[in-house]
Amino acid sequence: MTKLINRIVGNIINENEVFKALLAALPNPHTLFETATSYSAYIQRAFKGGDVPIVQGSYNLAAGNLRLHPDDIKPFETLFTITPDKGIGNGELSLFWLFNFNKENKIRCVDNRGSSKPDLQIDGKYAEVKAYKSHSAQITLGKFKEDLESRQLINDLFGIINTFSANVPGYKFLSEINMTTKSLTEGVDSFKKIYSVLFSKEVSTILNTYSFYKSIKSIVRRIESQLGTSLNSDPKEITRLIFLKLISNKLKIKPGFGGYVININKNDISDIFVHKIPSETDILNIPYNVIDSRISVSSGAISLSYTIFD
Repeated sequence: MTKLINRIVGNIINENEVFKALLAALPNPHTLFETATSYSAYIQRAFKGGDVPIVQGSYNLAAGNLRLHPDDIKPFETLFTITPDKGIGNGELSLFWLFNFNKENKIRCVDNRGSSKPDLQIDGKYAEVKAYKSHSAQITLGKFKEDLESRQLINDLFGIINTFSANVPGYKFLSEINMTTKSLTEGVDSFKKIYSVLFSKEVSTILNTYSFYKSIKSIVRRIESQLGTSLNSDPKEITRLIFLKLISNKLKIKPGFGGYVININKNDISDIFVHKIPSETDILNIPYNVIDSRISVSSGAISLSYTIFD
């Protein structure tokens, strides 16, 4: 009986703490989550401690242009360049204000920052905030050195291709540090020229007893299993699958499939475009001509133009 009473009392205490936390989160007309480290505190400081302007327009997070109400442009621009700490990028405070300081005092946007987390959560949807001067520019997704699946795929593929294509006239070694759709397609095409010979019945009969040959076959089969197709396929198809695998592994973390990337033109703050990230299946079905010249790897970091999703 004593244990039961203690458990009930404990639950009441816990529920009371939750209740107090919920009360603390309720907004008033001019402040939201007024704590020393909150976005709202930074916004208050931006307006010199006076009343923060109330958002006049009505906004929803959806793919396409996000058009600002004329009265919202100036406050949005005021907040755009404010980056009070290294974890807050240009535009994050602007968007936090835009979706929270509304006439209804409804909290729609929360800070979601953290290791490998999207910047914001708006209406329950994750969003990454960018500030490039072009909505079609290639934007970096970061290095894939910590993405073990992508690294194994690239290391296996480039190791095999570079080893067996070295003597092909005009061949340029592939590198995971820098590559484009063009360079990868050319590399895969070079390997395809010897693929049928390397794995022909005659060669297999002679070399199958050697461990090095079995190892090569094992690596190639592993690559083909990951890609879902033969390395003897159309080089453009191989290139398409590899690049889409790489960006898919990145995007599933930030902002996540179904999430959003909001780009604010840093040369014209009122020019805002929202890209929606499709499902993994839809990403892997994007055709080669759409990604050609819109995805690349430079200095080990993969970049893409989000227009491939529009």
